[in-house]
Amino acid sequence: RQTIHFNRTVADPIKAEIFANKDFRIGMSHAIDREEIIEIVYDGQGVPAQLGPVESSPLYNERLANQYIEYDLDKANEYLDKVLPEKDSKGFRLGPYGKRFSFVLTVSNDLGYGTTRVPVGELLVHYWEAVDIEVQMNSVPDVQFVQYKKDNELECTLLTGEGGAGLTAIMDPRYYVPTMYPGVFGNGWWAWRTNAVDSVHVEPPQYIKDLYAKFEKEVLQASSPEQR
Repeated sequence: RQTIHFNRTVADPIKAEIFANKDFRIGMSHAIDREEIIEIVYDGQGVPAQLGPVESSPLYNERLANQYIEYDLDKANEYLDKVLPEKDSKGFRLGPYGKRFSFVLTVSNDLGYGTTRVPVGELLVHYWEAVDIEVQMNSVPDVQFVQYKKDNELECTLLTGEGGAGLTAIMDPRYYVPTMYPGVFGNGWWAWRTNAVDSVHVEPPQYIKDLYAKFEKEVLQASSPEQR
């Protein structure tokens, strides 16, 4: 499966603030026709789901797996109107200072594991344009993608969906908590947390630091699987 990551540590403070807004992400999620992606890109193999432990995992949570996956443009616009209500003369949404809100969706076109990211990305650009969000897609070789990541220049990207099987969400929680593994939604936080070499560090806000501490103390040091 594919996962979408809005980088909340990107250098542009306006984009970082909007990406951090839950209403924005909910609106963008409702704008995606997952059934169509599955049919076109994956030959009908798969079911729509939110990023989270899959049904076979003991950590499965039905609400987390299914929230905000309904393709509904009215709902998408309802949520996006809470964040970016104003539009320009061409109908695209404006940011808080009257400039068109636009971001780049960067995907790796590496043939080893990224063969579906370009077609999925192209569909996402189309879906988000339908709710008046301007997005440009940038398809790059993996070596360039990695450099963008180190430089914290990825605004939005697609990655695979590790973290759903078994107990992976605890052992490798990169898509939930940016701890010792890179979670691109908090790329700069991860670099700061791990003191990553040749990477841009962004000190996280206190609530993210608290999340680190909670994960390390209450999850990793828990005495039973039930507590974890």
